[in-house]
Amino acid sequence: MQKEDDHIPTLCGIPFKGARWREEWLQPGLSIVYTVNAEFLYWSLKMPRFREALERGDCTADGKWVVWLLNLKYGGKIAEHLPGSRLALKILEEAGRLGLKVGFVGETEEILARAAQEAKRRWNVEVATYAPGIIPLEPREDDEEVESIRRFVEEARPDILFIALGPPKQEILIDVLKHTLDNIGARLAMGVGGTLKMLAGVEKPAPHLISRVGLEWLWRFIQNPRKRAVKVWRSVRGLMCGLREAVSSRVRGGSRLR
Repeated sequence: MQKEDDHIPTLCGIPFKGARWREEWLQPGLSIVYTVNAEFLYWSLKMPRFREALERGDCTADGKWVVWLLNLKYGGKIAEHLPGSRLALKILEEAGRLGLKVGFVGETEEILARAAQEAKRRWNVEVATYAPGIIPLEPREDDEEVESIRRFVEEARPDILFIALGPPKQEILIDVLKHTLDNIGARLAMGVGGTLKMLAGVEKPAPHLISRVGLEWLWRFIQNPRKRAVKVWRSVRGLMCGLREAVSSRVRGGSRLR
């Protein structure tokens, strides 16, 4: 595990270098953004390859509970709540303003087409899409489907790449594609989970009040309880890890950033 940097808040081994919105994410030079929710804490403990990928990107606090745990651990307002779906929409809006090309990878061809159409309608963003086949839990350089995605990226040359496969696949895949993204001059790569389904109108985003109190997970669970049950279980396990760490830190007198 990476040694903790006194200048960067951490939780369950995840460094939150992207604790707040950064304008430079959309400037020339590749930025990789990972939006961390409670399930990420679980995968960080279970899969070293996933944690290593997060260490090479800018991690934001997607979940309200993640923000709360960071603030508890460090005794202050450390991280800004940046819900992944809202962050992705903000980036698409900026892409339209700056005239940047976007790539969507993940989901079905129908969902991708509808999401791309909506991005064009709302922000006049040109989107290239790719619906992948089966991708293993821990993507590798030599996976056949990963190579197909690499070719798509090289041909489409997006300035911004959104990958919608859910954790840990999407984060590890972005890490695997990092050199390719660098070579084509991409500006931003980000895992977006179910955001493309929301953009396509397949899933409804949580109302603002529910999001504000940190119950997005419950909203999504109600919409698809069978699929979400395992994710909720993982999230609870991740939160227990984060809570133990934060409480232990407070008992010892609290962590401080230098």
